Amino acid sequence: MAYRSRESKIIVGCRLEYGITNRTYEEYDLQIRYSDQGKSSSAPTLSEFNGRLYIFWKANVGARPGAIVYTSTEDGEKFDGPEVTQFQTGAAPTAVHYKSRLYLAYCNQQNEILISSSLDGKSWSAAALQHLQASQANITSPYPPSFGVINDKLVLFWGGGQPEKDAVLYANLDTDNLSQGVLTGVKKVDQGLWQTKLGNGVAYRSDNQWLVTTSKNGEISIATNGDFDSRSNLTDHTNRKSSTVCGVCLVPGYFGRVNQEEWGLTVVYRGFGQDSKLYEVSIGRSKARYERTIEQLEARVKTLEAEKAQALKELAECKVARDTLQAQVTQLNTVVATLKEAADGKVARDQLQAWVRTYLGVRR
Repeated sequence: MAYRSRESKIIVGCRLEYGITNRTYEEYDLQIRYSDQGKSSSAPTLSEFNGRLYIFWKANVGARPGAIVYTSTEDGEKFDGPEVTQFQTGAAPTAVHYKSRLYLAYCNQQNEILISSSLDGKSWSAAALQHLQASQANITSPYPPSFGVINDKLVLFWGGGQPEKDAVLYANLDTDNLSQGVLTGVKKVDQGLWQTKLGNGVAYRSDNQWLVTTSKNGEISIATNGDFDSRSNLTDHTNRKSSTVCGVCLVPGYFGRVNQEEWGLTVVYRGFGQDSKLYEVSIGRSKARYERTIEQLEARVKTLEAEKAQALKELAECKVARDTLQAQVTQLNTVVATLKEAADGKVARDQLQAWVRTYLGVRR
């Protein structure tokens, strides 16, 4: 994770110990490495790209727009740069690795959203202003945008601000024509009822995505599933409120146990109000995994029900066959007894033939 300290220093933390109560981090202070260039007036952002960890932040220039600065490391020991870009941002930038490119998004002084990309993490395309397909007006956001991936498409999340009553919006990016800045398929989370003035954290895998939002009253809310129609919050703990946007990631193993097959959702956030501590909470096994398990169980139940029906059918058929066999045995016993009587001369010939025709179906 990466965060800005109270002294504006950019700190990168790498977790060394995994456990419910033992979560030890090794910290890398970029201010020590880069002096004042390792400071920022906004939160930094992280992204993995080509086997390296990239850290982006806004230059430490206070409230006015500043250059986006970044560095990268392969092992946490040697950091390149820093590199100062030509991009001027009014708030924290955001970055994501999608397919073969590294994407960078930020807001300018007018809160308009711009996006650039890089194939090598060094050379960047011209930043393109973003607008909806049906409008030429550039979209704006009162807080930094976020990236996600839905149905294998790169998606941008941003805030509607006052015109949209602080709704959270998202739309598909045309990554093949990024310079055109056209967003398609725009939607509002929970039909516009999902609201924030601070921002969103997004985590995703190929089978699901999670949107973690700091609501207007500081509660941390989580939405997931296809249209983010499964929603909950972290209000089961008094500290699970925040005054800032949350950091979100997926880690191997739930509750930090790396040898598990599951992936757990981890949320890192600053405390609420005057509480400037950093908190970390693991949600445990993802809802998507639970849903997949339920689906598998439901499918298994259907299979078992079908097997049960078939077994009952076969059992009924076996009962019919058993009853028929018992009737035939009874008939044969009668025939045997009749034949014995015939052998003893107790049954007339005509009567014997009648028994044979009746029980053996023999015709004269």
